[in-house]
This record gives sequence, C-alpha cells and structure tokens, in this order.
Amino acid sequence: MLHKKLALYPCCSTDFAVPYEILSPLVDQIIFCDKSKSAADIFNVQEALFPKATFWLKDAIDAIKEINQIDVFFYRNDSAGEGGSRLFFFGDSIFPILVEKFNPHGALIISDGSNARGANWRKIKRNNGAIKYSRQFRPALEQKYLQIKGNKPIIIIEVAPI
Repeated sequence: MLHKKLALYPCCSTDFAVPYEILSPLVDQIIFCDKSKSAADIFNVQEALFPKATFWLKDAIDAIKEINQIDVFFYRNDSAGEGGSRLFFFGDSIFPILVEKFNPHGALIISDGSNARGANWRKIKRNNGAIKYSRQFRPALEQKYLQIKGNKPIIIIEVAPI
C-alpha cells in the first residue's frame, strides 16, 4: 500500500491560502489545526478552495498524538504572548513528541522558528544541522520559501534517519 504523505500545520488560526500553496505539491493531505472555533468556521466557508485539506478543531498536542505519521510539519506566525498558542514545538518538552511522529524515512520542517525556546531551533537550522532524538536535522540546500511577503523568513529543515 502506498503511503499517503501528510502535512500538519498546528496553531494555524486563519492562515490557509499561502500554506496550502506551499504544502499541496508536497503531500496528499494537509491538516490545519487550531482551537479557535472562528478559525474553523472560516475554514469551513473556504473549504472548497483546499481540496487536500481538513481542519481539526483541537489542541495541537492532542492532534500530534493522534496522527500516525507526519511527513511535513509547517509552523509559522505564532507567539507566546497575547493571542498566541504559548506552545514551544521546538522546546525540549514538545519536540521529542513531534519528532517521534516524523516519517522514519525522512520528513520536512518548514518554519520561521516561532516560539523557539532553548537551543533546538538554533541547532537544527545551522549549516551543519544537528542530531537530536535519533534523527539528523539540517537545512535543505534549496530554500525556496525563504521570502514570503510580510512574514519572517521560513526555513526548510530536512529530517533524516541516522
């Protein structure tokens, strides 16, 4: 059976169009996830524009735990302050849970490093990357999404088995 590739965008709020444009060529299914009922309502109105996507109205950590395998983790424009998720996906408490869900044959992280606390984000985006949780992390050679107007630059990190 052919593996269907999946992307997860937690804490997405109403940020659908550009992430969909970036993710749809890479995967078969995209899960937008947020606890906001208004974000879910907006997605439901626009759902026909995103045929590969679904919206999960739930806590991001619960969503990660429910997913069998993540091929692309997309995360941007979040904060720890007012209106932000206050989740630190690249921190030592959540990052191991996330990494455990990555496709064991390889995955991608596409992120601006939002809510990066500690050294994990800094280490995995270095030119030589880092080995964490039995995986090799390194920036992709081609960084085609670096400049998305009006936003912090995002970086593509390749995640490979060691």
